[in-house]
Amino acid sequence: MAMAEAIPQATEGNPADMEALARIKAILAAPNLAEELDEETLGELGRDVIDKFELDEASMSEWKGRMDEALKLAKLLSKDNKDYPFDKAANIRYPLITSAALQYNARAYPALVPSTDVVKVAVYGSDKDNAKANRAERVSQFMSWQCKIDSPEWERTTDQLTLQLPVVGDVFRKLWYDPARDKVRSQIRLPGEHVVVNNNASCLEEAPRTSDKLMMYPHEIETSVRTRRFLEFDYPQAGRDEHAPEQFIEQMCRHDLDGDGYPEPYIVTVHKDTQQVVRVIAAYDLDTIQIGNGEIASADPDAYLVHYQFWPSMDGGLLGMGMGILLADISETVNSTLNMIMDSGHLSSLGAGFIGTQNFRVKGGVKRMKPGEYQMVNVAGDDIRKGIVPLNFPEPSPVLFQVLGMMIDAGREMASISDVMTGDAGRQNMPVGTVMALIEQGMMVFTASYRRVFRSMQREFSMIAKLNRENLSPQKYNMFLDGEEEADPRADFDLNDMDIQPVADPKSVTSMQKMARAQFLLDLANTGMIDPAEAVQRVLEAAAIEDAEALIPKPDPMAKVMSAYQEEMLIVEFRLKEAEVDERIAKTMKDLASAEKDMAEADLMPLQRRIDEFKAMKEALSARREGIEARRSGRVEGAPGDAASSGGAQGRVTEQLGELAGATMGRGTV
Repeated sequence: MAMAEAIPQATEGNPADMEALARIKAILAAPNLAEELDEETLGELGRDVIDKFELDEASMSEWKGRMDEALKLAKLLSKDNKDYPFDKAANIRYPLITSAALQYNARAYPALVPSTDVVKVAVYGSDKDNAKANRAERVSQFMSWQCKIDSPEWERTTDQLTLQLPVVGDVFRKLWYDPARDKVRSQIRLPGEHVVVNNNASCLEEAPRTSDKLMMYPHEIETSVRTRRFLEFDYPQAGRDEHAPEQFIEQMCRHDLDGDGYPEPYIVTVHKDTQQVVRVIAAYDLDTIQIGNGEIASADPDAYLVHYQFWPSMDGGLLGMGMGILLADISETVNSTLNMIMDSGHLSSLGAGFIGTQNFRVKGGVKRMKPGEYQMVNVAGDDIRKGIVPLNFPEPSPVLFQVLGMMIDAGREMASISDVMTGDAGRQNMPVGTVMALIEQGMMVFTASYRRVFRSMQREFSMIAKLNRENLSPQKYNMFLDGEEEADPRADFDLNDMDIQPVADPKSVTSMQKMARAQFLLDLANTGMIDPAEAVQRVLEAAAIEDAEALIPKPDPMAKVMSAYQEEMLIVEFRLKEAEVDERIAKTMKDLASAEKDMAEADLMPLQRRIDEFKAMKEALSARREGIEARRSGRVEGAPGDAASSGGAQGRVTEQLGELAGATMGRGTV
């Protein structure tokens, strides 16, 4: 039995259910439940939040350490001055991970945020009077405007997300409704740096807790206190900067605060240094709970974080991997090899050695020399050339160049940075199919990650639609629509019979892929297998040409008249051919009947085969004529190969059929 069937819903006839429902509505309407809790409960709650936060943070320590190293490699942060093999040796950082992140951002960001709409809506079930279609159009237009215009940080954070995701591997987007600004807000949160969650969970929805590190300035804290979002509390200000931010832990967790024995999900905000609870709100709503026998039987948290992931974890953990972790060892090897080549070339070009004076005396032990340095030693010599002893430094080894090239190629292959993807097609005039194959092969890693991003964005749009359903005012909604009939946002953003998706296509990511597919269709159109006008239309759309329809030639009215005349003449010609074939069949059957009396059965076979050929020919002529008549009557209007676009082709077919009929009938009859 499904969960929804197993757990009874609240019934109006059950007083206990009605009392529980009224209590839940009061909890949901409270701006801060911490005002109703005693100090002892708040103290225990604050300590529990901090303890669980530190426990979850410890579970992420290993992953966070690798993430920090990946970010250093991506940001090309050099270590301190190297003193090996000599002081101030080469310390170059090759931008392998940075290049991979830039390539990913350059492909994913334009695909996810096109220049037009970003949201599309599909509705299900019967649609009388196009009511659902009109509703889907309203929702699509409003949410596209909402993401790109009303909340400009959404597009900016999407750009940020597609740049950080390939490096870190996991990025969270936080969504909430801001009543002061009357809009949906969003913010990028990095795991470990901002969001702390137990890494042993299989997915974000099943995690026992989710914590977010908030940094708030003193004036922001005072604003929250005066607007009753926070309880008033005292906190010591460390340091001399009185405007330094304070850290809070905002944790979604489960606690039994109402004493019914069931831990409901709440969002608890705690000042980290003092462990004082400043805010408690319910993290569920009436759509995510089940009530039975006067108590809450089930309560699912109302999610406000969207998890974007580049590559899932190999061990089944919550946090996955990014290019920063995957390419860390390769990047370090490339850096070391490149620095060895630079150091070797440096020493080889500058040189060093000894210059003798009078008596040759050199103390024992290690003798360190700087590049380009000649040290004085006590030695007598009759020739100045004999008093100078250079040290020989070999040139960089060719093996190092081979290792460097192999490591860079391996990293580029893993990061999907091939020549054809960066605009260098190598050999010119390659067939379109070959280019498409190279693109598909080079995009394998990227395409799989892009599909994961597509799924997360689809979930994000559903969460935004839910926020609109709960908070969007009808005045703002109808002001945007500017229609004659007022629309209800609670009804329009109901997700029960509506599917909200990104406009982006998960199967065709980059403009290069779209152009290659469109060019492939154009090549097919030249063979006559598909409609040329539709192929050209798709090429223009893939190239993002504005007003593409205005560029396509309009049909000439006189051409339509000529086409209709040609069709009429073809029909007449086909009927004449059919009558001629009928006459040939009748004559041949007459000859066959007269010959049956005098000839053997074996001699009659050629006549019978000729009759069958005539009948097959008539069927072909009749099929072609009926096809033309059907198009003229509108039964298959617009089908590829109609007379409006291929009258000449039909004429050639008619001519060929006529030649075939003439050749067959020219054989003569017995």
